[in-house]
Amino acid sequence: MTSSPHRSGGEGDANADKRPRFFDTKTKNICWAKADTVPGRHPERWRKDAAGNIVCKRFFNCLGCLCYEY
Repeated sequence: MTSSPHRSGGEGDANADKRPRFFDTKTKNICWAKADTVPGRHPERWRKDAAGNIVCKRFFNCLGCLCYEY
């Protein structure tokens, strides 16, 4: 079995310095604070992502309908 081939990011590699893909805790907290709250749900746990999907703060970096990534 062989490993997957390296995927080129195209122009994305040139913009790596402009748009970091790893964020510190402060930046993540700012992002969470800016997200819209979900009416009827605890605002520290539940928010809406940029697409309007409801996400739970505990479900960071997992696979599922309530999960999210930065």
